[in-house]
Amino acid sequence: TIGVGAVFFGLFALFFENAQYLQFVKGYSPLETGVAILPLPVALFAVSRRSIRWARRFGEQQIVRAGLLVIGIGLVGLSFADAHTPYPLYALALTVVAVGAGLSVPSLSTGIVTSLPQSHAGMGSGLNSASREIGAALGVAVVGSVLAGRFRHALPDALRAETGSVHEALRAAREFGPSVHRDAVEAFTGAMSTGFRVVAAIMAVATLAVSHGRSSAHRAR
Repeated sequence: TIGVGAVFFGLFALFFENAQYLQFVKGYSPLETGVAILPLPVALFAVSRRSIRWARRFGEQQIVRAGLLVIGIGLVGLSFADAHTPYPLYALALTVVAVGAGLSVPSLSTGIVTSLPQSHAGMGSGLNSASREIGAALGVAVVGSVLAGRFRHALPDALRAETGSVHEALRAAREFGPSVHRDAVEAFTGAMSTGFRVVAAIMAVATLAVSHGRSSAHRAR
């Protein structure tokens, strides 16, 4: 359950920042933003179809640990994105996150359900869903708090009153001229980078917890 929560913690932190970055920094339309994130679901689908087979071959613990680590690596890669980052590099980082999720989620979800007697299968399914929901909510809450705090702190003085939302602040920045707008964009990408690194650090801690827990379970068996 910690592992499933951690995966959705990382994914929803990414979802929260991704749309804002692509629209407000790169200037994509909502439709272009939707198309730009396609590498993530495509890679997630392709890898998840094979992950159970790989888990049987290489061991569930190794696959889960690798998946969680790969998600963290992808988030660190995304933390280096700025206004000048080419889309192919950004798409590559999205794909890395998707590969990690595709590797880990099937084995983690299966582990929750199969660890309980068949008479408690419904409980296992509910626990799996609850851990996803809690992880997703925490991911948005943590990265949103970090992003908002760092963004407000780094904004130029002229925009300190325009902090109702990222969109409002960046739109107001255009009225002050290219220099102020550039500073506002840098404030956002700097805050986004911090948010991704905080989430990646929490993912690393969760990976250690999951690895230790699964190792203990195997020894108990």
